[in-house]
Amino acid sequence: MEDRNGIPKEVQEKVQKTNQEVITSYELKNKYYQLVTGMLPVMDKIMVYFTSGGILSEDILENLLKKVEEINAYLEGCVFQKEFLPKEKYQKLISQSQETGNSQEWQRQILEVFKEMRENIALTKMKAEKQRHICCCCNRQDFFLPLTKYYDFMQEYYGANPWNYETQNSGDMVCPGCGSFDRERLIVLALQKEDLRQKKILQIAPSPAVDRYLKTQENAGYDTCDLYMEGVSYQADIQNMDMVETESYHIWICSHVLEHVQDDRQAMQELYRITKKGGYGLVLVPLDLNQKETDEEWGRPVEECWRRFGQDDHTRKYAKHDFVKRLEDSGFEVEELNMDFFGKEIFEMNSLSETSVLYKVKR
Repeated sequence: MEDRNGIPKEVQEKVQKTNQEVITSYELKNKYYQLVTGMLPVMDKIMVYFTSGGILSEDILENLLKKVEEINAYLEGCVFQKEFLPKEKYQKLISQSQETGNSQEWQRQILEVFKEMRENIALTKMKAEKQRHICCCCNRQDFFLPLTKYYDFMQEYYGANPWNYETQNSGDMVCPGCGSFDRERLIVLALQKEDLRQKKILQIAPSPAVDRYLKTQENAGYDTCDLYMEGVSYQADIQNMDMVETESYHIWICSHVLEHVQDDRQAMQELYRITKKGGYGLVLVPLDLNQKETDEEWGRPVEECWRRFGQDDHTRKYAKHDFVKRLEDSGFEVEELNMDFFGKEIFEMNSLSETSVLYKVKR
């Protein structure tokens, strides 16, 4: 059974469940990260206290161990699984504390336990840091969110073959600060390498993250184009942008648009027409690296579009070699901006998959 929006009930239920799991996981990661981060300076102070020959009061010890137990309580099912407390040693020493009267020998032994605990906390924090990213669109450092499972569930429901995406890190995709997807960060990374002053820039079907970035660029002429959006510079079909003058833009951006249109070759020729000589475009489409030949057909039923093209409003599924050839046939020189171009560290920082490619097409 499908609801009035065409989403099968079983898919709705699965999406709701996984979305809640994502929120819970994100909240736990951040709380856990804050706990371990806050524990390190506390542990360091205790180490100094012990090594100075002081006697640790029972209140301080009790509060410390409560905090450690609180952290350990988050370990079950957590992505940073690590047991901080060396439990056997710890429990034995705690049971002895009343008998020993907090003696120097007892403190020496508990210090060894705390040293091991501190090392475990530091290692766990390091592991957590590797899962935090810095978004080039908003400069926020955080754990990124996965792409909703809606698309996977719909493709599975309609019998689509699994994708091997060229540019998509589904498990770590969305910045919780600005909402940017990995493909948008890829575009912004490329733009950050350019001097945009006095450049005329056009974004087709403007994405919010790229739109915000370009609006902050001083002395850059920035326009937008979309057939359906309100408030754009040109409300036009990319296949016929006759209101846009020939050779009028230094740079244009077209991300995840060409798979929607009836005649992508005509759209590419229009993009070539509006590009200034020496100018270029940044273009992306969803590419399945398993796809050997482009599959396309206009006007198919939504269930067939899900099965063949991966989404209800897509009209083709590109093979990489054919996508590049169509761009070249339109007159463009195609350059692939990949991890070698940007650097592995930048890719990891922005949570980009190693196979991600941004196509820079030059006139």
